[in-house]
Amino acid sequence: MIVRENFLAFIPVEDVTGEGLANTLLETLKNLGLNLEKMRGQGYDGAATMSGAFNGVQAIVRKKYPKALYTHCISHSLNLCLSDASKAQDIRNAFGTVSECCAFFHYSAKKTHILKEKVLEINPKTQAHKLKSLCETRWVLRHEAIMIFKEFLQLIVSALEQIENDSKNKESIKRAHSLLNNICNFNFLVAIYVSNKLLSFTYNLSEYLQTKNINLVNAFESVSEVSKKLQDIRENSNVEFHEIYEGVKSISVLLNVNETMPRICGRQKNRNNVPFKDIEEFYRRTIFIPYLDDLLCSLKQRFLSHKDAIKSLQYVLPSLAVVNSLQSMLTNTVEYRYNLHTYI
Repeated sequence: MIVRENFLAFIPVEDVTGEGLANTLLETLKNLGLNLEKMRGQGYDGAATMSGAFNGVQAIVRKKYPKALYTHCISHSLNLCLSDASKAQDIRNAFGTVSECCAFFHYSAKKTHILKEKVLEINPKTQAHKLKSLCETRWVLRHEAIMIFKEFLQLIVSALEQIENDSKNKESIKRAHSLLNNICNFNFLVAIYVSNKLLSFTYNLSEYLQTKNINLVNAFESVSEVSKKLQDIRENSNVEFHEIYEGVKSISVLLNVNETMPRICGRQKNRNNVPFKDIEEFYRRTIFIPYLDDLLCSLKQRFLSHKDAIKSLQYVLPSLAVVNSLQSMLTNTVEYRYNLHTYI
């Protein structure tokens, strides 16, 4: 058998409620001559109108055709995971600064040329000589933007300093000075290095989830592997963050940025006010661990529905049925031996 996707039609929609969309969808499919009794799957994004458990399109369709199992696009689920995890204030502010800096260089050919010259001075053979904007919708592409920004940090600062000193445009001078203050900040550097480290795992995962012949089982296994790696990092957070922190200190020396932390007061509402022994532990507890925990928690919540779908379909594929049967036998045997040993 060959799984094939065919484009059917563009359909104008007037009623954008869950019921209206569902009725339009079903009526269109019937008019195209498809037998809806044979429908076995639905795939939409995670918007409430489409995925709602009661009034969403998928729920209304399943009331009429119970065998049409709904599956949320797994790549879009990953996008939502990254979006959820990036709501932390320090990470969000760092991404905002990166976005502003990209816009500052992109909207002027002269500024882009200044940055390009700085890059070519260091590495004349490089093909990447400009920043990449942070996509507002495809969060998985943000790692590439963050990675390039991290590699160009020293060059970006040098270019901004040149613009601040040589430019005759008062607005450009003002913006360059503001960006320099935001970038040459130890808190910003920590956030960039932490996000670069953790997003490196999801970047490769995203590319794999968008491959042509991937199935739900393989996708879930890949997500589980990434979750396990992130969990291992969480369990060894002291060692993992120390390595990141050493990189931050190295770049801070090059940028002449002091190793400092935000001011702490007795009653703080807008920032984490956690106990700490030194500056490294402060940033580990306020940026690294919260961001990592949010990412792990979101991965678990967003992909639970996919796990349930796999369980309901695992015996359709003979290879999975054999594997799961063996696992079940081994589990029962281990439990039996353990209970027998406990009884004795």
